[in-house]
Amino acid sequence: MPTMSPPAPLVAPAAVDIVMSEVVQKYAALHPGKACVTTADEGDWTWADAREEMFRAANAMRAMGIEPGHRVGIMLPNGLDWLRAWWGTICLGGIVVAINPALRGEALRHVLDDSEPQVVFAVGDLVDRIEDCGSQVRILDPVTLHNGDAIAPAVEPIQIWDTAWIGYTSGTTGPAKGAVMTHAQMARTASPPEFGAAADDTLLIYTPMFHIGGCIYGMSAWLLGATLALRSHFVADQWLEMVRKSGATRSILVASMTPTLMATPEHPDDADNPLHTTVMIPVTADADLLRKRFGIKTVVAGYGMTELGLALSHQWPGEITKPASAGKPKPGVEVRLVDEHDIPVPPGSPGELIMRSDRPWEICSEYLNQPELTAKTWRNGWFHTGDQFYCDDEGFYFFVDRATDSIRRRGENISSFEVERAVISHPDVIDVACVGVANQTSNDAEVKVFIVVREADAFDPADLIEHCRTRLHYFAIPTFVEVIDELPKTQATARHLKFKLRQMGNSARTWDRRAAGIVIKRDY
Repeated sequence: MPTMSPPAPLVAPAAVDIVMSEVVQKYAALHPGKACVTTADEGDWTWADAREEMFRAANAMRAMGIEPGHRVGIMLPNGLDWLRAWWGTICLGGIVVAINPALRGEALRHVLDDSEPQVVFAVGDLVDRIEDCGSQVRILDPVTLHNGDAIAPAVEPIQIWDTAWIGYTSGTTGPAKGAVMTHAQMARTASPPEFGAAADDTLLIYTPMFHIGGCIYGMSAWLLGATLALRSHFVADQWLEMVRKSGATRSILVASMTPTLMATPEHPDDADNPLHTTVMIPVTADADLLRKRFGIKTVVAGYGMTELGLALSHQWPGEITKPASAGKPKPGVEVRLVDEHDIPVPPGSPGELIMRSDRPWEICSEYLNQPELTAKTWRNGWFHTGDQFYCDDEGFYFFVDRATDSIRRRGENISSFEVERAVISHPDVIDVACVGVANQTSNDAEVKVFIVVREADAFDPADLIEHCRTRLHYFAIPTFVEVIDELPKTQATARHLKFKLRQMGNSARTWDRRAAGIVIKRDY
């Protein structure tokens, strides 16, 4: 009887290739003069500079009382101070609490109360928001991170299974959940073969660093010793100039960025730029047109979430044959499509995407302070995404729908729960339901609220928008408002029948804030 060889043992990767503070030190030793990060207006860092600034930040934090295991909140716009706070925290063995700088009010207070950071680094009106929400957290100016000693702090070795990051979900079914992530998870997420930057690449990023997508894409460069061109935000009519000036060979486009770029005036020399690869999430119907217009050789598709990083991905070197697909399971990830009882669905049928990794510590370990939800989400040994997909006969996965009531708009997942909570706090509103309605210019949805009010004839929707400005992220403020007599509800539980509201869409009764001349701009 033939004997079977045992499977090759899994070997734990070394911290020097995973933990960001160790990665910085490694490349500072190997390539001290090579560019690590460039900016538009704050200067640039070589790897040697990055190591020095990281040490200064870590020692400054220690002087402030920050110790290994402490949680450090970062509520800052993209920039070098974000990196100082992030890498300084990791260098000390601390845990980053990444806070969306668009948060305000109850949503911000929830994140601060739930995560209980020892300190939060914030600037300008972001400080005012923290104080206004009622939190008593200690707030520090990131300028203080510039003044520490430029020597390595004495700390215990950091392990790849140690907690590195607490990132908050968008709160689509209730208050935002704190996803607890290890160093191993963050590095694995940043290292799919499709991202595969080479050491001589320059990656351009303008997605926010507080978001797992922003920091992970940055890590995908740094883990290989490549250069990151860090910018504050995306501006469509400045994008090509940004690519050229930064020398970017790789970039990322999310949500409505692609159709927004395609709407800009075309020029004969658009393809004259160094960019050869872009990650596009999702891959839109006009992706091939964009690829040809700007001379991009390769497009990378993907699907992920805060808790997982990237679960599905695929690289198209040339024509995009399946533009609606999120790709295939990345190496080291096993996925299934299942019904409500976790039984696999028949081939070609839609089901909930569940997944697990072949190595430990590479999926979010828990939801902070929520053991019951953690157990439910990780039941039967699989992480349950709550998203519906189907798989074709070539193994490509296609997104069908979200199991939650979230709304995707301009790269942000908007919680209908948070929108409804803000709207119902208006004194004239009796009942509210928030849904997404189709946006005819992109794959995104626009935020719409159906409301029941005390006196319909006297109600001014513009007043509701002003009410929401101080309570919601700028991207979550409703575009459409419709006053109706009664919201459709279930008989047994009196829950809103949102599918009926989605079917209603917009009508002559719908108020459009854009038509009313109300423009909501980014506020950080």
